[in-house]
Amino acid sequence: MGTAHEWIRVLIDSIFFGGLMGLYGWLCLGERFVKPSRLFVTMYCFLYAFGGLSYGLVDAFGNRSFRPPLLILQSMTIGCALALGFYVRKLARSHAGLPNYFPDSPLFGRMGHSKSVKPR
Repeated sequence: MGTAHEWIRVLIDSIFFGGLMGLYGWLCLGERFVKPSRLFVTMYCFLYAFGGLSYGLVDAFGNRSFRPPLLILQSMTIGCALALGFYVRKLARSHAGLPNYFPDSPLFGRMGHSKSVKPR
């Protein structure tokens, strides 16, 4: 499953990538009219932690991260990051003062709505 040197590299890559992307995303949220709830902040941190872990695994192990048993860990981190991403997006939409993620994206914009429904 890898040497201690590779796992330390996973840890360092995860901290740097997840931390920097989380900080960048937090700064890009812009000025908020409503203070985000503790749940939103916690889920936001976990989102970038799982994303950073996934990046660290691929960076440290390369192609070996897509073979068992690392494939199980890799698929769990990607699955958790995707699930948390949709949950954070739902939380951001429920608070009026927080910005809407992917407002005009053809992939994520107005999910579940027909084209006749106008966004708020």
